[in-house]
Amino acid sequence: MLSFRLFSLVYLILSSPNNWTQVLFLNSDIVDFSSLPQNVKDYLSIIQKAIILMELIPLTIGMVLLVIPYLLVSLKLFIGAIRGCLKRNGDYPKSHDLTRVLIEKHNAAYHRRN
Repeated sequence: MLSFRLFSLVYLILSSPNNWTQVLFLNSDIVDFSSLPQNVKDYLSIIQKAIILMELIPLTIGMVLLVIPYLLVSLKLFIGAIRGCLKRNGDYPKSHDLTRVLIEKHNAAYHRRN
C-alpha cells in the first residue's frame, strides 16, 4: 500500500510539473499522507523545499541579470549626459570632478541673476 502511494505521488509529480508545489505541499485532496511514516514525510518536505528553491533561484538570477545591466547603462547615460552638457558649454572638467563644476555653474548663475 505504501509503495502504491509513493508511486502515485511520483506519477503525479512527473505527469503534471505545473502542480509540483500543490502536490508537495502535502495536499490531502490529491494523496492521503496521514498514514505515511514520519521519515517519508521528512523526505517529502526536503523534496518540497528543493523544488521551491529550484523554482525561485532561476527567477531571482534572471531578475538580477535583467536589472543590474539596466542600472549600469542608465548610470552611464546619466553621467554621459552631464558631461555632454558641460562639454557643450565649454566647461568640461579636466579632473572629472563633476560635482564641483555643477556647484560652480549653479553659483555663477545665481550671482548673475542677483
